[in-house]
Amino acid sequence: VFSVDNLKAKTIHGREVTAAELAAYIKAYAEMFASGASFPEASTMLEATAAANNQNAVNLAIAQYKETMNRIAGPKCSNYIRPQELKEDHKLLLAKALQFFDSMATFGSKKAIEGARMTVIQQIHDDFEVFTSLNDSRNPLAD
Repeated sequence: VFSVDNLKAKTIHGREVTAAELAAYIKAYAEMFASGASFPEASTMLEATAAANNQNAVNLAIAQYKETMNRIAGPKCSNYIRPQELKEDHKLLLAKALQFFDSMATFGSKKAIEGARMTVIQQIHDDFEVFTSLNDSRNPLAD
């Protein structure tokens, strides 16, 4: 029964979830149960599941963006990249991150999904400013 061979990946909506994603679902459910002594309504459970799913979609989309941008212009990089080229990379990776988010954040209210999507856009915008600053510091022609 406790053999490693019996372990199976956890899936939610047909997609395997990571330990961090599963923790977000568990946290959302635990908070819901902690807020009341009785069993929550089904709509509340659906809302908690949607909120956890949206948060996981936000986290994974941003992580995907940052992973690639770190290889292009992160703190461990030493090469300067022309600003236009960096901006083009950013736009492409932002589009990929949003595409990933849209494929994952597929249930819950449209308002909640749009709010989570705006979080992705804002965080990636903020991260791009950091990558731009890092890149600017490598400019060999800067004062």
